[in-house]
Amino acid sequence: CRSPLSMLARPDVGFLGRCEVLCYQPGQALLPGISTRCRLELLRRVLASGVASPRFMKGYWANPATMAALGDKVGTLAALHEAGLDLRTVCVEWLLHTSMTFTLAHAAAYNGSIKVLQYMAETYFDPTAKPEELATYFDRPDGMGATALDLAMSVSRSEATADTLLDLGCDAFRRDPRTQSSVLSLSLERNLPLAEKILASRSRKKQMWFGNSLVRTDYSGLVLPASGSIGLQFRVQQNDEELSLEELIAASTNKNLAGVEIIKSLIDVKWQGFAREHYLRSLEEYVLLFVLVAAIAVGGFTERAALLLPFQTPLLLATAVAWGLFVRKQASEISANGQSYLREGSKFIDVGIMVYLPTTIVGHLSSTWSHEALTPAIVGLDAVSQIFMSWRLLFYLSAFEPSSFGPFLLVVTSLFPAVLEPLGFIVLVLLTFANAFTMVWNYGSGQEPRPYLDVLAKEARIVLKGAQDFEDSSSLFRGLPLEGLGDVLLLVFAAVVVLGSVGLFQSTVDRTVKTASQDPDQQFQLLRLSLVKRIEREMQGDLDGGQAILERFYQELGRQEGRARISANQPPRLLRAAGGAEGGGPPVATRAGPKWKALGAAELRTRDGQGFSRFRG
Repeated sequence: CRSPLSMLARPDVGFLGRCEVLCYQPGQALLPGISTRCRLELLRRVLASGVASPRFMKGYWANPATMAALGDKVGTLAALHEAGLDLRTVCVEWLLHTSMTFTLAHAAAYNGSIKVLQYMAETYFDPTAKPEELATYFDRPDGMGATALDLAMSVSRSEATADTLLDLGCDAFRRDPRTQSSVLSLSLERNLPLAEKILASRSRKKQMWFGNSLVRTDYSGLVLPASGSIGLQFRVQQNDEELSLEELIAASTNKNLAGVEIIKSLIDVKWQGFAREHYLRSLEEYVLLFVLVAAIAVGGFTERAALLLPFQTPLLLATAVAWGLFVRKQASEISANGQSYLREGSKFIDVGIMVYLPTTIVGHLSSTWSHEALTPAIVGLDAVSQIFMSWRLLFYLSAFEPSSFGPFLLVVTSLFPAVLEPLGFIVLVLLTFANAFTMVWNYGSGQEPRPYLDVLAKEARIVLKGAQDFEDSSSLFRGLPLEGLGDVLLLVFAAVVVLGSVGLFQSTVDRTVKTASQDPDQQFQLLRLSLVKRIEREMQGDLDGGQAILERFYQELGRQEGRARISANQPPRLLRAAGGAEGGGPPVATRAGPKWKALGAAELRTRDGQGFSRFRG
């Protein structure tokens, strides 16, 4: 149902383009052989003669202007504009809409037409127009609540079109009521560079004096508005799961996103607001468990063993209680985080601790009550567990300050997977050559066949002891029918193991160190973000007080929305003192030091021994 003018505006679509009744030849397109220039000339002549009005059917979706915008035909739009049609006023009912709210900006974004958007901006807006002015048109929602930017991300999926609309003042933080996702959340799923650009646009930093910066942050569309104790959630397109901004960033594993100023500010505020105190309680419980396990496992083998012997049973019972608290803590985290619980490497150590401790407690109790020595298995298990429990304690401590050894620990920890690659190579070599050595040894030997496991053990000794054992092995095949072949295989085996594994290990370690040592501070921020995300999920399921703490936190965060803060060498934090910083008003963001406080949008105070002096500006 198109008017003749609509057919001239976009002749390449519609039933008429393939109509066998109206066209002279079956299957022939409308206006065959007519160039775009001739078509536009005819269109202008029609409009100039007054035969057809550019405003005819302006509310119907198949009007000439909407057809041109859908077809990326800027020349047609220019002709309609020259005929007196204000393209900004064209609004139609689209699909299931019940109101005329679908603009030409929506039509252009629907099919990813950047040229139409640029034409509209150049024709109807001044080049110096501010984003707020551009947004009055380009960021207008349609009848279903979707903006042009929403359509560019969810329908045409044109990242270039979305980037253009961002420059035209569209709000990337607005959540689409249809999909419960925002342009930011979609870009975190599909286009991380675009997500980084969007996040970087949210913080505005101004350099000030004494190395300080004034930073104005806005958390709306990131975690606000919150629903009680739950921050803003976004629906993931792949599985319809609802995740927070921190969970989307953590799933991307992109450390650059965690280093963006607005994300660093948000994580610092959450860390000081509720996560740090919760984390300290977890650390205290783990330190108690660590000390008790060390006392029962190591104490019996030191010079103080006689002093600890009378307290062995109470220590073991106390360790059982501490283990129960640790298991309850881990169960709470598993319930809150589900499958993502094991995404952090430290959680594998926690699982090992939960499994190991009951065994060693029972073994030590049995040894104490029967007055018998510990079994070698228990002692060996205790020795290995001390290394891993100490490493887990370092993980706990590394989460506090970015200037600590947290980034260094991340680099060292990332080396463990690098070690597994050459180990896997060595195992493959052992199995490969064991097959050949077994045949060489047992062919024509006239003795009992050498077991396959003995061959593997001999190979392992050559690998572990090196040259000395290799010299002892030079006569392994003496007197055998395949002695020459065996000696050659032994030389090849030594060369492959030594040169291959050492070279692979070196290259893997170098690659891992190079990757892990890049921007360690941003890696630390990603670690802190994952930690805060996990703590928040756990507190959301805590009916005994965690939910109330989060609800108060988000209420105060909403009151502080848009305030300026001082960014210096230490992160900001939420003042949790009742009544705010000076006994009145809500808590404010402040630097962790006595000198500077951000008290208003642009009011700064500095304190000396004589009192307060004010600066405005």
